[in-house]
Amino acid sequence: AFIYQDGYWERKNVPGPKRDLIMGNLRALINPQNPSTLQLSKWTKEFGKIYGIREGWHNVLVISDLEMIREFLVKKFDCFNERKVKHHHQIDNMLKI
Repeated sequence: AFIYQDGYWERKNVPGPKRDLIMGNLRALINPQNPSTLQLSKWTKEFGKIYGIREGWHNVLVISDLEMIREFLVKKFDCFNERKVKHHHQIDNMLKI
């Protein structure tokens, strides 16, 4: 089960950083010397505006494209569940209707 879960994004041809078999990318995201927002920003520069990470057992699709975020969170809100939003002033202003 671990190995199958670990290859989720590769099977979908979604780029992303290498991860630990059990912790996924959590070690990089909870590093006090490198806040998670900075790590996500580094990965966005490396992998592009859409990439996959794993937070423990949970596969997470990271989207950094503001128009795509607006599409998912406003226009197609009912089509997506379990959204996790890190608030950013640009996103907050963009989502205002």
